[in-house]
Amino acid sequence: MATRLQFESSNEIGVFATLTNGYCVTAIGSSENFNSVFEAELADHIPVVKTSIAGTRIIGRTIVGNRRGLLVPNTCTDQELQHLRNSLPDGVVVQRVEERLSALGNVVAANDHVALVHTDLDRETEDIVADVLGVDVFRQTVAGNALVGSYCRFSNQGGMVHPRTSVEDMEELSALLQVPLVAGTCNRGSDVLGAGMVVNDWSAFCGLDTTSTEISVIEAIYKLGGAEGAGAIAGDLRASLMDNLAWPLVHEADQEAAGHRAAARSPELPCKPCARCSQPPLRSDLRSTPPVSASAFRRPPTSHLRGWGLPFAAA
Repeated sequence: MATRLQFESSNEIGVFATLTNGYCVTAIGSSENFNSVFEAELADHIPVVKTSIAGTRIIGRTIVGNRRGLLVPNTCTDQELQHLRNSLPDGVVVQRVEERLSALGNVVAANDHVALVHTDLDRETEDIVADVLGVDVFRQTVAGNALVGSYCRFSNQGGMVHPRTSVEDMEELSALLQVPLVAGTCNRGSDVLGAGMVVNDWSAFCGLDTTSTEISVIEAIYKLGGAEGAGAIAGDLRASLMDNLAWPLVHEADQEAAGHRAAARSPELPCKPCARCSQPPLRSDLRSTPPVSASAFRRPPTSHLRGWGLPFAAA
């Protein structure tokens, strides 16, 4: 299932955490509520590691990884690098990358099989991504944006992409990733999916502003909680649409019933004729009154009061 949470009143939780099938990394010094949510959901399955990168807490945008490895930027200190190597499982390779585009979480998106990278990423970095993470690497854009890590989020089960991604681009990306994709948002319409949520094959975490409709799409496309992909999305959205369409009809029926009750209490005020009522409509002479002339509201003349010693105003 998908869990909603905040990082110190910020809904961009993907900026402060990274989640894979083998481990979870969160920002050190963050609020206990933020870390406790991850630990409650994940501690029985994978380790939850607290750290910083280059002394900052925006670790979700600076590192990228999967169950096989973790890539950190060249600004990561030796102490932070050693802490990650000691805390993560033995099978996870932690590698420092000398890359000009040091916000690796923004320029690389990966699951356990495929990685999408920024079109301007260095060739050496592309080789390191392929070797350390053990994935096939493709240079791609998402809806014309080169920051693939910011505008898409996918796991081994499914993925979400920028809402303005064309159908043709979505089909191409789905063929590369070999997972179903859907265009969507999080945090009440935010298209920065990489910053708004983190996912793996059995859980998802998103910002507190994420709506129930967005939650249902997330759970369906990532197959969380027994959802079955695009079919479940269509069913949920259809049910939501039917609720929205049915409400005016129910409201109108309630108003009509209220009119019948009022007519029953006041026989002199019959209701409008309808399918359930045979009473005649209200007569036009009872429904309206003749218009009143504006001259009726003018003040009467006061000239006849002159000489009586009474105050008056000239007409």
